[in-house]
Amino acid sequence: MCNTKSSFLISATINDVLIGYILGEYINLDKLNSDKRHTDGRYVCYITYIHVVDDYRNIGVASNMIKFLIKLQKQNIDGIMLTCDTSNNRLVRFYKKLGFMEDIMFRTYSRFETYYKYL
Repeated sequence: MCNTKSSFLISATINDVLIGYILGEYINLDKLNSDKRHTDGRYVCYITYIHVVDDYRNIGVASNMIKFLIKLQKQNIDGIMLTCDTSNNRLVRFYKKLGFMEDIMFRTYSRFETYYKYL
């Protein structure tokens, strides 16, 4: 895992070949919204990108990277956020299986919703 003050990268490799990654940033939700509409004091990891090479999908690579992120950050953050394409039922089921749920504070009732996992 590569980590700076505001961003992180988790990679999955096999024999030194990259097969997947998660890229994201740490966000204080109080500082995110200057209008204070969505303020609740959470400090979160916001997952910007998740990618797994096609040949390695459906064997647990993404799940294991997310579980690693949770284990690594459980003591440091309130939760993990991401934006999900709700028209992709398979993807929604994947995130829900890992314990993510729609975040009511950021609910838009659109195709792309914010999902959150409390830690």
